[in-house]
Amino acid sequence: MPGDGRVGGGRGVRGRRVRPGGALTRSSVRRGASGRARREDEEAPNGSRLGRLWRSPAGWIVGVLLVVATTTFQDVLGATIGAILPLDRVPDRVSPAEAIDVITVRPVREAGTWLVRDANATEIDGALADGSWTDALDLVDVGAGQWVVTIEGRAQQRVRITDIVPELVGGGCAEPLSGPLVLTQGEGGGPVIQLTVTIDDPLPRLHGTTEAGEDTGPYFTGPSAQHVTLDHNETVAFLLGADAERGHCRWTYRVHYEVAGEGHTMTLAGPGGQPFEITAAQADPADYPVVYFSPQGCARDGGFSERRLRGTGEDYARALTERDGAPSGTPVGCPEHLRE
Repeated sequence: MPGDGRVGGGRGVRGRRVRPGGALTRSSVRRGASGRARREDEEAPNGSRLGRLWRSPAGWIVGVLLVVATTTFQDVLGATIGAILPLDRVPDRVSPAEAIDVITVRPVREAGTWLVRDANATEIDGALADGSWTDALDLVDVGAGQWVVTIEGRAQQRVRITDIVPELVGGGCAEPLSGPLVLTQGEGGGPVIQLTVTIDDPLPRLHGTTEAGEDTGPYFTGPSAQHVTLDHNETVAFLLGADAERGHCRWTYRVHYEVAGEGHTMTLAGPGGQPFEITAAQADPADYPVVYFSPQGCARDGGFSERRLRGTGEDYARALTERDGAPSGTPVGCPEHLRE
């Protein structure tokens, strides 16, 4: 009807209040927000629910249990593999080049004959008055020498040493050295050489020896060839001996070993990482300029002298003659005319 102010008959807009401009009321906003939250929770993917689970205390407990179970499974699996496979076939995290660790290489100098290098008589006299003269002087073993070598297995699996081969520096030996000699006689009960080599032989090889020093033949080769095994953290000590009959020799050893069935090599050097070194004795003992005699037998009654007596090469030759013609290089006491 005209004049009543209603639009479209006045019935279609009753029951919903809309502010001018279409703005929502405060209550409608609250209702809409809560409705959306409920719908999002109902429609949330599984990942969101897992995330809430891990952030809860129950999720932490489940995680700890999974870690423990995984570690236990790895230990059981490793033990099972170790029981099935031989030790030299078990996989290892250690590089084959690091499977053997050289712990010590030291010379044995309780008794023997040594040539002193790069020292004059005054320096030698001063060093010999000190108990640590074997460390203070630069010594070269004359005729024969011994070294203690201790090695350790670092791999989880067994290391099998199949050969130790000497390799001469420069491919051969030079002429024997000459210089001041220091002699020390043995007192018995010394260490027993396990492996020894005549280093100036045409084909030097390590030989085994008995406690009495008898040669038992090549140790790593031949019909009675042997090998050495190293388990994880196991140590083995070698007493390596060498002698020279003709020349002055310097060398290292090439160690052949197997890890997990594969062959490898490493170099074994002497003390301080330097080559092992030895010199044959001079054919004529009189050629040595100075000789420091062993204290044993230098007293007038044939007992120990309080000091080392110094003589010449000719005195040394005479002392060897008095010892039933012992060969040059033998550590002996003073000749009778020098005893005090």
